[in-house]
Amino acid sequence: MELIIKKYSDLTLDELYGLIEARIEVFIVGQIGAYQDLDFKDMESYHLMYKEGKEVTAYLRIVPKGVGYDKISFGRVLVKEKHRGKQLGRAIVESAVKFITEELKEKEIKIGAQKYLEKFYESCGFKTVSDTYDILGIEHVDMIYKLS
Repeated sequence: MELIIKKYSDLTLDELYGLIEARIEVFIVGQIGAYQDLDFKDMESYHLMYKEGKEVTAYLRIVPKGVGYDKISFGRVLVKEKHRGKQLGRAIVESAVKFITEELKEKEIKIGAQKYLEKFYESCGFKTVSDTYDILGIEHVDMIYKLS
């Protein structure tokens, strides 16, 4: 499995197509339903993906501070269903945290996590900093990672 980290402008058309296909499969078809996934944050973001051959198996995007939150963040975290159970979710989150702290030199990361994944993100070093709130019928909490 290959990890790819690229800015939007550096993505190939095949990579862009693959990450959009994965986001549609997981979020629109598999989870949330109809919503506007393309929100113009992609152009400002770094895109992290694990690929097996040409298939995107896991993905997330890193959104610069000021574009989503007042801190750098990541979102659209996914692992395609047939690749779950292989620790790819943990691997991609850990890769994002490492890239953000080591390459981008950021000390704090803020995310809006689905509530059912709160314990997972806690195990990755995040702390809950908000009450539960609703986005498209799914409970979320804000969480912060602070480099110690």
